[in-house]
Amino acid sequence: MHWSLTPGFNLLLVCAWAAVLAALMALGAPLPGLALPIAGLGGMLVGAFQRRAMGASRDAFRSARTALEVRAALRTTASGRAALALQYAAWILSFAAVAWRDPSLPALLVAAALFFLARDATALPGVLRLNRPGT
Repeated sequence: MHWSLTPGFNLLLVCAWAAVLAALMALGAPLPGLALPIAGLGGMLVGAFQRRAMGASRDAFRSARTALEVRAALRTTASGRAALALQYAAWILSFAAVAWRDPSLPALLVAAALFFLARDATALPGVLRLNRPGT
């Protein structure tokens, strides 16, 4: 299985995105109004679709050895394809919302960190199930 599908790496990602978001907030980064719900909800939806794809195509994810094979496994299910499409849509909408309301790099970083935190935290149970022996 590719290292990006291991529980340790995914827990590290969740903690890292939470730390980045906390640091940005502590440093006074502007909150990008409309981009926050887009990024947060978009991340949760993408994570839910990813989790569902991992459950529906366990063997493809478990046999993936490269990042491209992980992406190919994601594309084998409707929920995986939806996750990919929604991810790009959420990024574009978040970027547009930041550019429209508060065009600054810190505001964009807040939206990105929130998206990735929400996505990775929501997908984490799928990664844990994928790595559970006998499932």
